[in-house]
Amino acid sequence: MAGGPLLGGYLGSFSWRYPFFGTATLMALALIVSLAFLREPEGKEQATPADMIMALKNPPVLVNALIGLCYSFGFFTILAYSPLTLPDLSATALGVTFFAWGALVAISSVFVVNWLTSRFDASKVLFADVLGMALVLAAAGFAEGQAELLLPVIVISGIFCGIANAMFTTFAIQVSPFTRSVSSGAYNFLRWSGAAIAPVLAGYLKDAYSPGVPFFVGAVVVFVGAVGLFGGGSFLLNAINRNAAEHVSAD
Repeated sequence: MAGGPLLGGYLGSFSWRYPFFGTATLMALALIVSLAFLREPEGKEQATPADMIMALKNPPVLVNALIGLCYSFGFFTILAYSPLTLPDLSATALGVTFFAWGALVAISSVFVVNWLTSRFDASKVLFADVLGMALVLAAAGFAEGQAELLLPVIVISGIFCGIANAMFTTFAIQVSPFTRSVSSGAYNFLRWSGAAIAPVLAGYLKDAYSPGVPFFVGAVVVFVGAVGLFGGGSFLLNAINRNAAEHVSAD
């Protein structure tokens, strides 16, 4: 996520076509490596789309996925919409900005989140992170497309995105009594629904009102997710503890 924007920005400084050719080349290399080295695992889990949809009837799975939907709405408002508010920024400058953003996503999703969860309750860490993401989106709205104000906000949002990405994925597996593939599929189905809505709605709001309005709407949606975590954090942790206890007893 960090290297892609940097390479894309560099190639885009020559022509808007080149980042697509660069991505196609990398995907071709990934295909070759996959064909050469990937093998089906033994004891492969069997899961159908119907299993994943049915898993959403489980209250902890549904609550976690709905909160993840709210967060993903804000995530994609930053990722997919914010570049459109900076039409005067060069491809290289935009690439460097999202390189810094992606680097913070990577660092926070591995190092920062582990440091925080080793010292504080996981649900409280996630609540504070999602609330911080809402504040960052509000700050982006006040920036109103001014590059000198918006670019630092975009970069800083990478910290909150990295922590949330790691923790929501972990929660999706731990709150669920189902297999890993079913749990992940159910969560991602609902989560990416929020991500899909955000760019379309952001474009409409920008055209109808102003460049800052989509960020404010994103802040409100993410804040709703924070409220859900505040009220349902202990509910999710109880589900995690219950599933862990059942797993131990089964062993």
